[in-house]
Amino acid sequence: MLVELHRAGQADAAETVLRDLENFLTLYAFPQKHWIRLRTTNPIQSPLAGIRLRTDAAKRFPDRDNLLYLIYKLMERLSRKS
Repeated sequence: MLVELHRAGQADAAETVLRDLENFLTLYAFPQKHWIRLRTTNPIQSPLAGIRLRTDAAKRFPDRDNLLYLIYKLMERLSRKS
C-alpha cells in the first residue's frame, strides 16, 4: 500500500500512514467480537455518519446528481461547524 501511494505521487500520505500505523491498528488489540461496537473520533468518519443517516433514510434518489448534491451540501455544512 505504501509503495502504491508513493507511485501515485502521494508521498505525504504514505509517510502519515507509516507514522501513525500503530494508532490505525489499535482496533485489532481488542477482541474481534467488540470491533463492531468500537467508535471513532475520526474527523472524516464523523461527517460521513451524517451522510449515511440521510441517504439511508431516503433510500432512493431520482438521479445520481441529486444524491451528489445532497452529499456536497452536507459536507459543506458540516465543515463550517468544525
